[in-house]
Amino acid sequence: MKEEAKTIVARVSRGEEQVLTSVVHISEASNILKRRMAISELAELVSGLLTNVNV
Repeated sequence: MKEEAKTIVARVSRGEEQVLTSVVHISEASNILKRRMAISELAELVSGLLTNVNV
């Protein structure tokens, strides 16, 4: 499942797919990831999601 998730993220990042999400989804993911990532890395990830034209 993890590899499949990586593939999906890669396709979205390359512009091969567009996705729709909400601030609530991003917030929930952030709450989970903050336990495993440095805050600076998490901030960069969230910023990237919010500014990605494919999201």
